[in-house]
Amino acid sequence: MRFNRFFSHFQKDIKLMLICMACLTAYRTFLVTRFSGHLSDTVTSGDIFLALAIGTRFDSFVSGYVVLPCLIFSIISGIVGIDRICNGLRRTVAVVFLSLSSLLFVVNYLFFIEYKDNFNQWIFGVIYDDFGAVVKTTWAEYPLFTLSAVAFLTIAVIIYVSLKFLRDPWLGEEFVTEKFKNTAVKVLSTAFLLVLFVFAIRGSVGKRPVALRDAGITPDVFLNKLVLNPYSALVYAIEHYHKLSTAKGIREYLPDGDIEKAAQLFFNKNESLPDLDAYMTRRAKGYNGLPPRHVFLIVMESFSSWPLLKKYESFDLLPNCKQLGKKGILVKAFLPAASGTMTSLAALVTGLPEVGVFTNYQESARRPFPTSIAVQFKKLGYQTNLFYGGYLTWQRIGDFCGAQGFDNVYGGGNMGAWSNNEWGVDDGVLFEFILKTLRSDNPSFNLILSTSNHPPYDLPVHELGFSYEQIPKNLRTEYDGDVPLKVFGHLWYSDKVIGEFVYEIEQTLPCPVFAITGDHWSRKFLNSKPSLYERSSVPLLLYGKEVIKSPTSFERLAGSHLDIMPTLIELSAPQGFEYFSVGSNLLDFDGQRIGLGVKKIITPDFVMDKTGKIELLPFAQSGAVALDIEKMKTLLNAYCGVGWWRIMKGASPKGSRKNNFTF
Repeated sequence: MRFNRFFSHFQKDIKLMLICMACLTAYRTFLVTRFSGHLSDTVTSGDIFLALAIGTRFDSFVSGYVVLPCLIFSIISGIVGIDRICNGLRRTVAVVFLSLSSLLFVVNYLFFIEYKDNFNQWIFGVIYDDFGAVVKTTWAEYPLFTLSAVAFLTIAVIIYVSLKFLRDPWLGEEFVTEKFKNTAVKVLSTAFLLVLFVFAIRGSVGKRPVALRDAGITPDVFLNKLVLNPYSALVYAIEHYHKLSTAKGIREYLPDGDIEKAAQLFFNKNESLPDLDAYMTRRAKGYNGLPPRHVFLIVMESFSSWPLLKKYESFDLLPNCKQLGKKGILVKAFLPAASGTMTSLAALVTGLPEVGVFTNYQESARRPFPTSIAVQFKKLGYQTNLFYGGYLTWQRIGDFCGAQGFDNVYGGGNMGAWSNNEWGVDDGVLFEFILKTLRSDNPSFNLILSTSNHPPYDLPVHELGFSYEQIPKNLRTEYDGDVPLKVFGHLWYSDKVIGEFVYEIEQTLPCPVFAITGDHWSRKFLNSKPSLYERSSVPLLLYGKEVIKSPTSFERLAGSHLDIMPTLIELSAPQGFEYFSVGSNLLDFDGQRIGLGVKKIITPDFVMDKTGKIELLPFAQSGAVALDIEKMKTLLNAYCGVGWWRIMKGASPKGSRKNNFTF
């Protein structure tokens, strides 16, 4: 009887495990079908089958842990009669798992629509972001009520069917009594079943359990993102963030922990210097032109490079950027510091790389870093201002920028005319406020962060002058219609108001210079298969008709966000001025032509991601020399390692002076 009780409950546990696995596998199959347009043309049915098959290993891993409490009580039932407890626990676990999964699937689906990825570091936006604004934006942009209703009804039916399925075991008591008479058979069969469960909960019959590296099973990067289920992806995201935030985070970039070697490599120094700040020390060469009196670093929301490519010129989304680029310097081989707004802004403000630790929340960021842009422009005699169209409480941007040395911090609350967009005032209102606030008598450095080119994309762009009712004829084969034209109209509107702002500033303030870039690429493309360059780059426009006199002499430039600060300082500072920088002056003919961003590297001819995938840029010169992949990976790791150490450990890590840099 004891064996019969255990075996009966164990069968029901296996049923529950199969229900969980079927639920996860069905969701993955839905994602593969829904986002099939994002798969490369070389993906075969065999690749898809392989991804689904490996995915079941992760599903087995998750389902095993879900069922484990039930199995423990099933084993106990072989000793004492606790049938009601076992059945009740199993039903409760089934209802909770299926209900939680329905909610998680909806959230993960919306996440996938926006980021084209499973849960990753951006899920921490729930913790660090303005949660209310996220919910309201999501509600406005997506049919959340419909999705929730469909999910609720579907899961209600699944729960009903599942509970009926769990009511009885496959093999009845009479069959078990007849076939399992021998004690040895009972022992061996029990051991066999438990071993199978161990294999299931490991997701593997091999020496090691299933791991994240197993998700990279196919040649297609996007298909590999679909291998993990939402539970596994969430666990790995949390583990990765926790690892980066602890003392061992340096190992993510420098396995040997040798920060001195990394600093010498990155800064091209053959000598050992006292600390990281010494490696970052620069002296201005002295610009031979007129120094600017007003400096504007304008970070436009989701301002991508792809509309500037020749193939898209008939869809003229950035006419002002193009026109100003002809008079100034337009760098198209350019990378953002990060793939999100606050992470890129934090890098621009602090002058330190984005390394996945949410710099604006770190204790070290409560004081200015030597590399902070506001501190260094204050030393040059400029009043430093931050203008942000949204809430200053968002991601503690007001406190963060104040702590990093800005004299004045202005948010949407100072500007009035707040729109229905939860993320801030329209860009036109933002720039109008700046024009009213700045005075010509005080030299100023101004960091501006816009908001309009952002979900829920609710501006009446056609009423504002956006003329495209349909895609140009030559691009109709490129455009899959997934992104409405109105969304692209918001990018056009951003360009419109920035052009008007530059013109007004030139009429009212003496000797201005502008550095205009995007916080990150837009994630909105004409189709589901943008090139590596298109889903990596933002432009940099350097313009100042009184400051930059010979723009045509600056060709084949490449850089990233951290190169903006030293470039602006070199335009503004007298010879010998000491400043601190990780990046390089873009206008220095002796400097390297390379940009380092979030897990990517760009040169005037190539862009490379962290996996070593290389793509020739659309505007590359013929005969370009291929990149040394391993050398580029080492350089990128050194760049991130230096940034991580300076943010998390300081200039000089704790330890003896003799062994100052040893982890």
